[in-house]
Amino acid sequence: MSRSSFAGIEIGKSALVVSQIGLDVTGHNIANVDTAGYSRQRIESTAYDPFWTLGRAMPVEAAKVGGGVAIKVLDQIRSAYLDSRYRTENTINAYWQKRVQGLTYVQSYFDYTIGPTSINDAIASFFGAIETLSKDTVESAQRTLLKDEGLYLAQQFNTIYAGLIDLQNTYNEVVKVTVEKINNIADQIVELNKSIYGFEVTGLIANDLRDKRNLLVDQLSALIPVEYYEEPYPVGTDNSKFVVKIGDEILVEHDKSYKLSTEERPNTIEGEDPVLIPVWADPRPIPDVGAPYTFYLGYSKSNTVKLTSSFPVTGDSTGEQAVKDHIIKINELVKEFNTLEVYYSGNPSNPFEGPGGGDTPAVIRAREILTELQGYFADDVVGVDCDLGGNHAYITVAGATETLIFARSALCIESGRATAKIGYITPTVGEYLDPLKVTGGELLAYMEIRDSDDPKVQGIPYYVEMLNNLARAIVQEINKQHREGWTDPLNAESETGINFFDESLAMWAWRDNHGNVYHLNEFNDWENVADASDIVDPTVVYTFTSFADDSTHGADFWTDNIGNVYLLNLDGEWENISDPTDIVDPTITYESFYDMSGVTAKNVRLSDEVIESAFNIACSSVKVVRDGLSNELQSGNNENMLVMYDLFLKKDIYVDAGAKSIDIGSLDGYATRVRFEVGTTLNNARNTSENSDTLLNSVTNQRLSIMGVSLDEEMTNLIKYQYAFQGASRVITAMDEALDVLINRTGRVGL
Repeated sequence: MSRSSFAGIEIGKSALVVSQIGLDVTGHNIANVDTAGYSRQRIESTAYDPFWTLGRAMPVEAAKVGGGVAIKVLDQIRSAYLDSRYRTENTINAYWQKRVQGLTYVQSYFDYTIGPTSINDAIASFFGAIETLSKDTVESAQRTLLKDEGLYLAQQFNTIYAGLIDLQNTYNEVVKVTVEKINNIADQIVELNKSIYGFEVTGLIANDLRDKRNLLVDQLSALIPVEYYEEPYPVGTDNSKFVVKIGDEILVEHDKSYKLSTEERPNTIEGEDPVLIPVWADPRPIPDVGAPYTFYLGYSKSNTVKLTSSFPVTGDSTGEQAVKDHIIKINELVKEFNTLEVYYSGNPSNPFEGPGGGDTPAVIRAREILTELQGYFADDVVGVDCDLGGNHAYITVAGATETLIFARSALCIESGRATAKIGYITPTVGEYLDPLKVTGGELLAYMEIRDSDDPKVQGIPYYVEMLNNLARAIVQEINKQHREGWTDPLNAESETGINFFDESLAMWAWRDNHGNVYHLNEFNDWENVADASDIVDPTVVYTFTSFADDSTHGADFWTDNIGNVYLLNLDGEWENISDPTDIVDPTITYESFYDMSGVTAKNVRLSDEVIESAFNIACSSVKVVRDGLSNELQSGNNENMLVMYDLFLKKDIYVDAGAKSIDIGSLDGYATRVRFEVGTTLNNARNTSENSDTLLNSVTNQRLSIMGVSLDEEMTNLIKYQYAFQGASRVITAMDEALDVLINRTGRVGL
């Protein structure tokens, strides 16, 4: 049995190389024991096959020794499952941490523990001053005290409101910064994708670059929920591209990132500056799909039809141009069709005819265009109809929610013939990332704290509205009673009907049984505050009369209190028999109310009369009369102050603000409720955050147990590879000595 004389040297050499690389990898692991995101590496080795083979089957005694050892792969130790779990928990945890942080800031404006500055203390001090004044309504000191406490109460409302708005503005900037962070991370991932692809296309594995990319995905998962995956690129090769998605849209696609920006949207808090919403600054990529591909017809996302593509729709520029060419061709056919003088025959199988019936060159061409257009659209959606006058034929396309009609060289919606456009589905600038799709992360927490008025997800607008309601209730109740009293101005006649707080922004309004609110506009018309085109006369009252009771009009009818009669028309609407354009809904009823929605914590202040003089505070329930010479009090009392003080204990207070009637209960009780709402919500958020911390720590520990560097394990590997290196060296030395005997001493016996 023969073998190469130098085979042993090669075996020792391979062992020496593997041991040396093992020492290098171990040293690299030890050096990065504290590097964030680093996952430990190890070499996987495999035995070399024998250098030669005599046959497929060989007896054991003739078996050949292997050729040594080789490195199979430099492996990166991490779990894709635990990576995914970590990022999911990280998203949830980051959301709750930032929510707790935001609610803590909000609570600071209502916290009674920071001293006598809470709204409860201000209300108590105000009513304490009312009680003091009720005991002596003559002296100016007591009147000035109530005036000062009223000023302080108003200032407390103003200060808390301003603080919450300032906090909202801060979160507005934080949203903008977070969007910029997402863009920055996306750009870094793109650069790493390029480097990884360039490195691995040679057959090597870029472990350290992949660690950096994974760390960026970890950081991104704290900001917003992420999806990510690798897919073959180009298709059919072993190379891959890395894709990251947020909000069901692609953020990173291998070597390209799609930028986010921010746009202004109306503030949930009426009258305050607009807020910034994340939007896509770049057009979205067209995904690689098979035909048919769904395109928009019209402006509405909900109204779509499918185009059948005769070309492959791909995500690159070639695919986008093909889509555009496809649409251009459709519009060219439509434009040509609309130049033809053809009429609708009423026969679906042969819908076109000439002016006098029969075929004409225009009719023949119309059929050709119809057939060609039908080939462009998936499903059986293309048809033929006639215009509103029943003459010229038009080609129609049945959309998902409404029929679109080709007319006059442009797509237009049948109802009103409003111009519409055709284009492929793609979010564009101004179409913001739907927060309902973002289920966690810092971005959602910031936006909810800033924007939410939902009782289930309380944010700054929710607490501002509670604060506004409390201010409205105090202004409403104090003013209502204060107007009943009489002032005691020095050297002037006593007056009644004076407000204590300014109420100039409150007004009489109407509310219908559908929740619409109507204010008087500059033309003295009652205008819907949500729809300026909705003008009503809420004083009109409708009465229903059945046909069984009165057959005068041949059917059921309604009458109003100004003599009009309304019958049901063919469209199911109640139409004035004297004026067909007068369409009404007689089931709508109206009620008048005093709308306090204009009064807010921002603008609450004392009335001009009280600011001018504390003697304009109406303490008496009867007109105050003083002697003209001595100024001695001849009539007057303190009863109005006593009734005002009782308001502190009143428990059935309601406030009308817009479409809502708010149950306040008691003033102090509602102020306490505001504080408790914040505290309870914060406490619940803290508990959830702590639970999330536990889950995240558990996943983190599991993850680190696999990917983290253990110094004990690395020390063991260091000793192992050190001794393996020494052993390989001894193998080479032994083989060298054997070869020395073979080469230099064989055949020299006896010399």
